[in-house]
Amino acid sequence: MFDRTQGETREHLMQKIIFIDFFDTIVHRAIPPEDVKKLWSKLLSSDLKLNVDIYALRFKIEAQLCADNFIKHQENEFRYNDMCALLWNDLKGFTDLNFERFLIICRSLELRIEKQVQYVNNDNVKFLIDSKNNGKKIYLISDFYFDLALFEELLKFHNLSELFNGVFISSEYIASKRSGRLYQKVQEILNLTSFDNSLMIGDNQIADVVNAKQAGLNVHWSDASVKHKYYSTTSATENLALLIGKFNYAYNVNQKLIYPELALSLHLFIVKLVSELKIAGAKDVLFMAREGEFLKKLFDQYVSFTGDAIRSHYFYVSRRSTFLPSLSSLDQEDFHVLFRQYINISPREFLLNLNFEDIQIRELQNVIDYDFAARVDNFPASIEFQQLKLCRLFGELYEDNRLQQLQNFNHYFSSFNLDCNELFIVDVGWKGSIQDNLANIFKTLKINGYYLGLNIATGETTKSTKKGLLFDPLTAFDISCSSSIYNECTSLYEVILGASHGSTSKYLPDGSVELLENEIERNLFHNTILPIQQEMLNYIRLVGGVFAWSNKTSNEIKNFIVRNYANFIFNPSAKQVELFSSVYHVESFGVHETTKFISGGGSFFSSLKKFIRAPKRYIKTSFWTAQKLTVEKLGILKPIYKFYRMRKIVK
Repeated sequence: MFDRTQGETREHLMQKIIFIDFFDTIVHRAIPPEDVKKLWSKLLSSDLKLNVDIYALRFKIEAQLCADNFIKHQENEFRYNDMCALLWNDLKGFTDLNFERFLIICRSLELRIEKQVQYVNNDNVKFLIDSKNNGKKIYLISDFYFDLALFEELLKFHNLSELFNGVFISSEYIASKRSGRLYQKVQEILNLTSFDNSLMIGDNQIADVVNAKQAGLNVHWSDASVKHKYYSTTSATENLALLIGKFNYAYNVNQKLIYPELALSLHLFIVKLVSELKIAGAKDVLFMAREGEFLKKLFDQYVSFTGDAIRSHYFYVSRRSTFLPSLSSLDQEDFHVLFRQYINISPREFLLNLNFEDIQIRELQNVIDYDFAARVDNFPASIEFQQLKLCRLFGELYEDNRLQQLQNFNHYFSSFNLDCNELFIVDVGWKGSIQDNLANIFKTLKINGYYLGLNIATGETTKSTKKGLLFDPLTAFDISCSSSIYNECTSLYEVILGASHGSTSKYLPDGSVELLENEIERNLFHNTILPIQQEMLNYIRLVGGVFAWSNKTSNEIKNFIVRNYANFIFNPSAKQVELFSSVYHVESFGVHETTKFISGGGSFFSSLKKFIRAPKRYIKTSFWTAQKLTVEKLGILKPIYKFYRMRKIVK
């Protein structure tokens, strides 16, 4: 980390040129550096279906190349392509690949692994950006076996390409910082008479400090001792809880991420989703708005590292936008998809769910004499509903709107150009109501729905199947089943999976969509949710690399994530509770309300009395039991609640 004392800042600002190391100065890794090669070797062996110890071969080849180059150049350096050429020579008897194809596979795989396990040192990057803006020239200088083309791919991945005036890699010149010869080479290439006005920043005391000083540079040591200790004391064979705990400490996860446990559960969901899609032979998958926006990002990130060729698409749908085009003619329609969940609604709310325009609602108000805004108990059995259905104007408007929306929806859907007889869709879940609407629209098309979780089974047929990947209707409320923990607070998933846009309102004649934009909701997303998602995306990428490196089975990883999530959801930190209590969820279907996830509070004794009087009701009516206990001053009961729930789970 760059230490900004006032004296150092003045000294460093005087330098005209800044040279900086890459590994453990600009970026760190989630796994030990040498284990990147071990993971590469394991995955290469698996991909090529070779029963060969590729890592042992690579280790021997690299040692030989370094020895040869030391004799020629007095440098223990090697070039990546040279290593691959010798490795292919050893393996060509076991594979039909020619060298050109083998080299492409090796380079692509190594680059993918490096991208998955690297993360940026934000402090040092910010210092470089500030320096660049102040007119400094910035050069990257690194001891590494990648060639410039591979290195530039890493810089693009981290959005750092425009930061550097030049990049110097030891393998390109067979000259290193470790020997000091790379500094001489850089001085020659840049035609510098001296390094008097130059600063070197790096983590290695010999290569980046001692040798840089001997070359005439001013130096700043970037302390990466925490990362170095993590590399040297962490093993792929150790207990997952210990391993992830060590990584979280090195990554400083508590400062970066408020819900790391939730991030791990989303990783598990994506892994299960990809597995299900591969088994089903899916070529395309539709992620349904709005929660699907972030799920699609997680999916795309995951398959970019696994190489699974499944195309993802973002599908603008909502319960509201798909409801009307899914309906039948008025004489055959009972609106059960709406009424099975929302029975006490106003006539106006009913019409809004049918996407009636305000002007159309006003026209109906002129011919039907009752208060359209007043909530009606059991609306489908009410006189108000019967009057509405018997109104000729309502029937005409309903039919015109329904047919127009069905036509517009089909126009929008055709834009995906999907060549398939069945549809694969993904959403956050709970009931899968949108899928029920889609099944009514498509009629003959088979729909396969994959959800984070389902707690109620609705509308399933042989042509429309649903699968909850973290929990399903059989396990959602069974507290003896470990997967029920993911159903403990579904509202938390809804909030964290917020989207950058409003809910889909309707489909337009040109095949586009109309969105219900809400400024308060938009501000919540950009100010609170988006930063959380960005950190989650990064963390899930890295922890996926740690899991791949760990050699643990998928079942061991699943069990670890379950225990980790249970410990969190039953006894969250004050910070985790505080954030959830400050946000809200906007409902654009049914009763069109905004939900706050916080209770009225009260004194400790009044809350305790309420809990003791009806504990089951207290728990059942909470969005998140542990959060409610905290907010209502019963935080002392959280460990007891956690103990009770953990004891109930069958091991």
